Amino acid sequence: MTEILVRQFQAGGPVMWPMLLCSTLMLWQLSGLALQRLPKCPPPSTTGRAALDKRLQALAVQQRSLARHSRIQGVLLLAKIAPLLGLLGTVSGMISLFASLSDTGLHNPKALSDGIAMAMITTQTGLLIGLPGLLAGWLYQRRLIRQDEQDKLPGACNAQ
Repeated sequence: MTEILVRQFQAGGPVMWPMLLCSTLMLWQLSGLALQRLPKCPPPSTTGRAALDKRLQALAVQQRSLARHSRIQGVLLLAKIAPLLGLLGTVSGMISLFASLSDTGLHNPKALSDGIAMAMITTQTGLLIGLPGLLAGWLYQRRLIRQDEQDKLPGACNAQ
């Protein structure tokens, strides 16, 4: 199995290295989302002024929301970059294909198939990285929006 993956990686050409980095960073960001601890709500302040107390509590809720959303943007960005890297690999593969055509003509089918393979493998890899990343990012974003709405309910921060 690993031999097949290594062969595919090599056939994909140099664009596979940035895609490997992109997928690794995305997995790191997603694991951080899964293991992320939320900051605790501060104890309710009693300044004696209701408006100030209400504002301080709203700021505490906003701080919790920002802490939750900090990693999701990185996941979504990497998920959008991966297919573009796949497209770059496709263009590189086609350039390789046309270069081999100009050098050898149609007499070297191996050179033609290598260029086509590079184009297809990078496209497939970009999509295989990007689509699950977008799905995971969307699911986490929905979950965080739901949690933000719950935090906005009166007394939600104090109940935790």
